[in-house]
Amino acid sequence: MLQKNKDSLNEYRSFMILKNFSPRTVKTYYQIVHYFLVYCEEKFLDREMCDDLVREFLLYRFESGLCWQTVNSDYSSIQKYFKNVLFLPWSLKKLPRPKKMTERSRRVEYDSTRSKGTAKAA
Repeated sequence: MLQKNKDSLNEYRSFMILKNFSPRTVKTYYQIVHYFLVYCEEKFLDREMCDDLVREFLLYRFESGLCWQTVNSDYSSIQKYFKNVLFLPWSLKKLPRPKKMTERSRRVEYDSTRSKGTAKAA
């Protein structure tokens, strides 16, 4: 990992500790931002950090089959990192918060995949 990313990640950890986040939240959010930074270094090494990269990362996480709660945690963690460590803008239009999947939408999704012969885990 690039030194500037290591430094900002450590700054993020300090921010969370000073804000009195629980140790578990600090650990989880730190890991999420670490994954995000590694992803950016692998895919977008020559690009400046911006909300477009976050959008790509969140789409990648959704397409990887992660549940909405996980991607929502990713969103929250990276948003705090952007706003409080990098002091970068966060576009709610470009980066809408993941919509919670309701029991009804799970059934609809299950029924539609079942009719195709495959059941998708909710």
